[in-house]
Amino acid sequence: VDDNDSINKALSRFLEFNGYTCDLLSSPENAVDKITHGSYDLVILDLAMPKVSGYDIIEQLHKSGKTSSVKILINTASTLDDKNRDDLFKLGVKGFNLKTNDPEILLEKIKTIIKN
Repeated sequence: VDDNDSINKALSRFLEFNGYTCDLLSSPENAVDKITHGSYDLVILDLAMPKVSGYDIIEQLHKSGKTSSVKILINTASTLDDKNRDDLFKLGVKGFNLKTNDPEILLEKIKTIIKN
């Protein structure tokens, strides 16, 4: 889930090249419904989006009990302090990635989260 179509498309191409199937969602307003009614090994979520932020999505999923069954990886351009990371871990987030990282780092994080 990322409001930036270019990032969505590039990430999807990279992940599909590496053997993953992807659903793209650039409208965060629909994310909770799609995640709740879908079946996903992992949700890759941006935090800074207009109208509905990644934080809002995580909180709604947590309230519905979905974060216990959905693995969420934050993919953001923002740096997070320890308190923000801890708060997100408590809500069920499984990992974090800076968008500026090498895509291979993201791929390793994805593999680790899906495996565990």
